Amino acid sequence: MELSLLKKIVNITKDKKGYILIIIIVILLVISLLLGVVLSLNFTSRAKSLQFNIYRAQSLYIAEAGVREVMWYLKYGQIQPPNYIEIDFENWKGRAEMVIQQNTPQQGKTTITSTGKVPYNSSLETQRVIKVVIDSATLQIENWEEVTLEYIQ
Repeated sequence: MELSLLKKIVNITKDKKGYILIIIIVILLVISLLLGVVLSLNFTSRAKSLQFNIYRAQSLYIAEAGVREVMWYLKYGQIQPPNYIEIDFENWKGRAEMVIQQNTPQQGKTTITSTGKVPYNSSLETQRVIKVVIDSATLQIENWEEVTLEYIQ
């Protein structure tokens, strides 16, 4: 079947009646190729965007984990809370860096600032910062806010 179709195309072109057919076929092939390239780029872009959104959410979760870690140490630990925690998964590393300020913004208050970074030390690193004000005596949360919604390095 394919051979007979090829013979018909060759016969048409020998008579110079089918040169338009060959031009149309070439144009359709070029259009198909361009369409394939555009779709491929679109899918790649969407995949990167989805991965970036996942990193943004994970950096928020790691920043929250940093705040919770400091609060646990303040409530139960006899030693100084850590300045950072690191999370190492198979595909990426995350890090939360915590800063503790006593008597800020006023006497008897403690401010914990936690910065979550995912994937840590990468070109796609996302960063989220959470600031929490707690009562130093009761360790009750008085204010919990996200300082930056996102930061891309």
